[in-house]
Amino acid sequence: MYSFNATPCFNFFRFIRAAAYYLTLFFISQLSLAANLVQIENAKPGFAEWDDFYAPSNVHDMEGYANKESVNPGDSIAFYVNANPRIDANFKLAVYRLGWYGGAGARRVVTPVVIISKSQNIPASDKVTGMVQANWVKSYELIVPKTWLSGIYVVTVIGNTSKKGQYIPFVVREINRNSDYLFQVATLTWQAYNAWGGKSLYSYNSNAVPVASDTDLTDDAHIPARKVSFNRPYDDWQGLGLLTAWEIKMLFFLEREGYDVTYQTDTDSHIGNGGLLNHKALLSVGHDEYWTKSMRNNFQTAQNHGIGLGFFGANTAFWQVRLESASAPLVTQKYRTLVGYKEYAETEDPLATNVSTIDDNLVTSLWRDERWANSPENELVGIMYSFWPVNGNVITTKTDPKLANGKPSHWIYTGTGLGVGAVFKGLLGYEADRVFNNGKTPANLQIVASSSVPTNAVEYPEFASSSVSQPKAHMTVYTKPCTLTPCNNPVSTVFASGTMQWVWGLDSYLRTVNLENRLVKKITRNVLARLISAPLPK
Repeated sequence: MYSFNATPCFNFFRFIRAAAYYLTLFFISQLSLAANLVQIENAKPGFAEWDDFYAPSNVHDMEGYANKESVNPGDSIAFYVNANPRIDANFKLAVYRLGWYGGAGARRVVTPVVIISKSQNIPASDKVTGMVQANWVKSYELIVPKTWLSGIYVVTVIGNTSKKGQYIPFVVREINRNSDYLFQVATLTWQAYNAWGGKSLYSYNSNAVPVASDTDLTDDAHIPARKVSFNRPYDDWQGLGLLTAWEIKMLFFLEREGYDVTYQTDTDSHIGNGGLLNHKALLSVGHDEYWTKSMRNNFQTAQNHGIGLGFFGANTAFWQVRLESASAPLVTQKYRTLVGYKEYAETEDPLATNVSTIDDNLVTSLWRDERWANSPENELVGIMYSFWPVNGNVITTKTDPKLANGKPSHWIYTGTGLGVGAVFKGLLGYEADRVFNNGKTPANLQIVASSSVPTNAVEYPEFASSSVSQPKAHMTVYTKPCTLTPCNNPVSTVFASGTMQWVWGLDSYLRTVNLENRLVKKITRNVLARLISAPLPK
């Protein structure tokens, strides 16, 4: 409380300073009320050293996994760590939320906990399915605070002596929170490519240990599994799976720009845990190749409610897969086994080989396979996977007969000043999609970019040289009116970039060549606005 017994001038300045202080507090409080939760979260101090360590030369010297891919605030999650005590008697476990945080990239939410190292066994692959499932002793259990915001979180496990370590990723979802955007994290695809223990769903990175059902293999040195387990570490990117290749670029962009976004895994989309109908738009990012029937159904239901769909990747929903419980002795753990017979489905998938045809649409083959699922991806996405390997440029195209000064008139290019044929270098690849004339393409599909595919690329399904003299990859948009109430938007706008590398134009994290581009960001802002029926940004 101020006394007015001092000189008038002094009292005046003291009053002004006090008034300014309380006025500042008022405006901060008003900003907090106006800001969304992501903006408030990213105003907190970050921790730039979250990724400042190296992996061990032998990955089995320090590695781990979580017993859940995602949790709600208030849930528990356990971490299982294999740490070589001959190298590190102890290790430190810390937890971070990924975000912008002024460029730091993460905020530390659990300070380092010191844990005694323990070696855990590397299991053999199953003789029938090739699945590798760890059954380790729990190292640490966390009760997720109810104050934690939805996001992608990473655990670091770092040796006290070696200072080397690995990550364990997980997602915090908020199933009861409405948000403009729901970001689907493609953990099914991460797991399909994960060859930890010697087996993935691919031959190129699997070992030669036999699978009992093998009958016709072209390369006996590489035998893929038919099932893979979430109960094991990721062997890519220091335990982060494919996160740093794709999703993290979009994550940093969204959080830097302050979009109202929540996160969940594709398993949550399968189960329905995430409440897809609580959002205005769903985002599939990067390499989102493996989808279950329930995922596809739930996305289509969301679309019928007018929810926008943003496919910021390529090769989306290419393989149909199933989810099963873990195998013994962990059978109570639901959705921990990914089933994908793929090229062997016709002769090995039990749903294909049994007499009944009632479950033919669940056979783990291609979504476009007419014998089984018979639901080509372009029914939902608008385009489908066609080209690999690709490393080229995205090229803008004429999208409307009415052009202003040679510039595309489509809303996607509003505010860019781009002309027809503008080039975004290095953003086409490494897989790319195109329009298919299979009778399933949405009627009002618009091609907004048509990019020449490099001559070294091969075309699926034959993986032979393209049958087209100048093959093109496409970026597209279409709309579908809301047909189910409540309508989250009047229409569902569906955008497909047709390239995985589009997100490289949004952020340069871990890129040796910086492809970050202000016009790519502007186009992406336009798309994100239209997905939720908002005015295009200035």
